[in-house]
Amino acid sequence: MVGLTTKKSVQAHITEYKKCNGSQMLMVDGNTLAVITNDEDLHAHFFEVAPLAKTVCICRCSPTQKAVVANSLKKATGKRIACVGDGGNDVAMI
Repeated sequence: MVGLTTKKSVQAHITEYKKCNGSQMLMVDGNTLAVITNDEDLHAHFFEVAPLAKTVCICRCSPTQKAVVANSLKKATGKRIACVGDGGNDVAMI
């Protein structure tokens, strides 16, 4: 899910991703993530579906967005998660 800027397009992609039962990596960019995190329904739906993925890759995001994803995935799954970063802007996530 990269380059999505409307609630409708994000909702459609989340619904489509759910059909693949996590067999594909889930990639989300910062713009799409902003749409997700600024809408309670999308946020809830995304974090129901994201734990199905074997891998969730978040790219081109702010440190705050990375932290939101890490904390939300941890809360949604109740499990320990692994985060990998390559710089100081990843501290909030890790």
